[in-house]
Amino acid sequence: EGEIAPTYTANNYGTQIVGPGGLANGFDIANAITSLKTYNPSTNGWATVPNTNATPISNNQGYFIFIRGDRGSNTFASPLSATTLRSSGPIKTGPIGPFSTATAGGFISVGNPYPSAIDFTSTVRNGLQNTYYLWDPKLGTFGGYQTFTGPTYTATPGGAGSSYGSGNKFIESGQAFFAIATAAAVPHDISFAENNKVSGSFQVARSGIAARQLRMQLSGLSGTNFNLIDGTLIEFDAAYSNNLDDLDAPKLSNFGENIGILKAGKAISVERHAEIIGNDTVFYQLGQLRQQGYQLEIISENLSAPGLTAYLEDDYLRSRTAIALDANTVVNFMVNAEAGSGAPDRFRIVFSQQGPVPVTFTNVRADGQDKNVLVSWKVKNELNIDHYDIERAANGRDFRELGTKSALGNGGGVPIHYNWLDVQPVTGDNFYRVKSVGIGNDIKYSGIVKVNMKADDLMIAVYPNPVKDGMMGLYFNNAPKGVYTVKLLAANGQLMLNKKIDFPGGSQKIQIPAAAYAKGLYTLDIILPKGGKKIYKILFE
Repeated sequence: EGEIAPTYTANNYGTQIVGPGGLANGFDIANAITSLKTYNPSTNGWATVPNTNATPISNNQGYFIFIRGDRGSNTFASPLSATTLRSSGPIKTGPIGPFSTATAGGFISVGNPYPSAIDFTSTVRNGLQNTYYLWDPKLGTFGGYQTFTGPTYTATPGGAGSSYGSGNKFIESGQAFFAIATAAAVPHDISFAENNKVSGSFQVARSGIAARQLRMQLSGLSGTNFNLIDGTLIEFDAAYSNNLDDLDAPKLSNFGENIGILKAGKAISVERHAEIIGNDTVFYQLGQLRQQGYQLEIISENLSAPGLTAYLEDDYLRSRTAIALDANTVVNFMVNAEAGSGAPDRFRIVFSQQGPVPVTFTNVRADGQDKNVLVSWKVKNELNIDHYDIERAANGRDFRELGTKSALGNGGGVPIHYNWLDVQPVTGDNFYRVKSVGIGNDIKYSGIVKVNMKADDLMIAVYPNPVKDGMMGLYFNNAPKGVYTVKLLAANGQLMLNKKIDFPGGSQKIQIPAAAYAKGLYTLDIILPKGGKKIYKILFE
């Protein structure tokens, strides 16, 4: 505000900023910790601003400031008051960026550079997930982060008691946000342009799409009421993977209590999950709970299905609570002096599919072969099975029967392998599943697999897959001339092979020695000469 204590007046403008050195460093009051901070990506935490004299607010990063009221609020016990924050200097216009402080898998703190709301979806982003985070001061005691991830940009935790409604893709004027870098070792940056600007200066929400989803919202007891603190969201769809990938939003920790989903050893706030099958389990991770009362609200949307049940398991009380799959379920719990009551892994949700047939699907695959798709599956415990129906959907939901395979017989514990060739796949995504039909007409579904058939997908094929006999074959079919980069990644992301192939063009088979690799599932990335990338899942046996 340009005012120097004690000449300021309590006029509803500006706020006290405290920090080390007091007035000598441009702070109102001397304090070991500042109330103005910037994000440090190397420590994934907020760092002290050393002074306000020589550090103008002219960079592109976000700032975090604790506002206790106007400049007359100079003690912790000062009454609350409204305040207006102002800054001076030239208005930024035109292209800005690229800007980045992020490393692979890390967060980047960004401030909206324009005196206008902007549309996040129109910004130019490289190596960043389609996710951003906004601070919501209404959550908990100190506030908390809301996660917005595309395509719906629904706020998580959202709901009653928060600042955000059904969805939001706009960053307001003067508002800072976080983005998250992908795990790939590529540039991670964001750029802004004039066409990012949108009219209006208010929180713009849009309707979300009807989805199969599960929310978990954590509230804390304050007096006689529960106030929303934090939450998670899981969206279920056949198009999603159960692996940790860029469609999952990492958890950005609040200062107070937290709840996240534990997946592959990492906490996330939004998970994109494949369809529920078998005994799927969701593991929750709690943090910084205090000795008081809390409430979990489980909000289920479009999850009800024949034979499907779900329970919230409490590891501390050794209890199970049935969860409604088409309504809300509320569970209150206490944290006391016993360590188990505030344990991070106290709660989990376990799904169960009732009345399964004895057969067990151990492997289902869909692989493009020339212009066809080979659907293959393995089963164990094939008892009293009459036949298998092969079903396909273009959207992952509306499946139609394509063909039938008769069961070979009572296999017992011996694995049995089946395959079926789809000679008329559709252009784009093809989702497949296999339905076992018992002698008594009881049924069980396999997991859902997907293959995308595009015109250029026939250009390169990997065969055989699984890879055997120590050689991996790449089949180039009418492929253009150029340098192709082949990268083989282990399941943990480790780069196992990085090879360039100077291909002369046309059709040719290229053999790559593969005897040195351990058995397991790998990802094969092939970077095309003119940009773009093809990704294959390769199994080594």
